[in-house]
Amino acid sequence: MIASLSSLTPEARQVLVTAQDEARFLRHGYVGTEHLPIALLVLGAGAGVERLTAAGVSADDARDLARGAFEATGKANPYIPDDKVLASVGVDLDAVRRRTEATFGSGALPGRVGSPPFTARAGACLLAATERPGAETTPDDLLAGILADPDSVATRALLDEGVDIATLIPDSGNPPT
Repeated sequence: MIASLSSLTPEARQVLVTAQDEARFLRHGYVGTEHLPIALLVLGAGAGVERLTAAGVSADDARDLARGAFEATGKANPYIPDDKVLASVGVDLDAVRRRTEATFGSGALPGRVGSPPFTARAGACLLAATERPGAETTPDDLLAGILADPDSVATRALLDEGVDIATLIPDSGNPPT
């Protein structure tokens, strides 16, 4: 999907992993552009986070925007939570988690196995980020790649909240190639 994953800095890679975690947390069966700003804010990764925060956007605000964007689609959530599936056959997942963690420690029972896939638009934005000038792709490049697409869910949600997108797109700090 992303042509040059090798160009991602460790921080940028962590943003992608955290975006997948956020998508799981929101019970979305995909990673869209709306999940990446949440990850950036959670990690405090890059100068773009300072700009998002200065614009009044927190990780919780970004989660609310992602929820709202998902609900606005009117589509059924393709992600069926494990607890609902297990409850349909009489298993209380919360009780299983509590017992397992009491016996084996916190985090002993992992969440859903596998990673939610990136949407085509998120993939295109990430590809654009990897193509920005510079030897490495930073978290700021990821933010710029997402916000450069006026039709991305993240961009539309922030614009709907009155955020000036032009003030958010950071200079990567990478020297031109």
